[in-house]
Amino acid sequence: MAAKGRGDRQIRFARILGLVFIVAGFAAIGFGWSGMARVACNDCQLPYLLSGGAAGVGLVMIWCSSLVIAQIRLAQLSWQDQVGHINQAVVRVAGLASSGGNGHNEVVAGQSTYHRPECRLVQGKSGLERVTPETAVMNGLSPCRVCNPAVPDTVSAG
Repeated sequence: MAAKGRGDRQIRFARILGLVFIVAGFAAIGFGWSGMARVACNDCQLPYLLSGGAAGVGLVMIWCSSLVIAQIRLAQLSWQDQVGHINQAVVRVAGLASSGGNGHNEVVAGQSTYHRPECRLVQGKSGLERVTPETAVMNGLSPCRVCNPAVPDTVSAG
């Protein structure tokens, strides 16, 4: 999610920068035109045409490329988000198929961590999904620091 927020800022920045370039481009074209209109001879108009017109067209081209880059970034973020949702769905389906519903060696998946079913941090919470530890790791979840489900239970002999 942090990368998405960063990408949103980059897209917004590219669009704002594009708007600045389009305003500057049309201003340069306008200054070139007004300078050219004040002079009667064709040879005297050429510097205004080159400096104002070429600079303005160049800034408008930068505006166009800035908007294209922003749209490409937006499409890329959308694609990454869709792939992430598909990946989560596949992992969930694979986790449900492999667990078999036997209840052994299952953990409770939270938003960013996974817990043992008896962990005090998930006691009383409803709607939490039970998955295998492997599925939780594949989903990008980290083990709980309180119950530490990554360490297997040890049975004392004695």
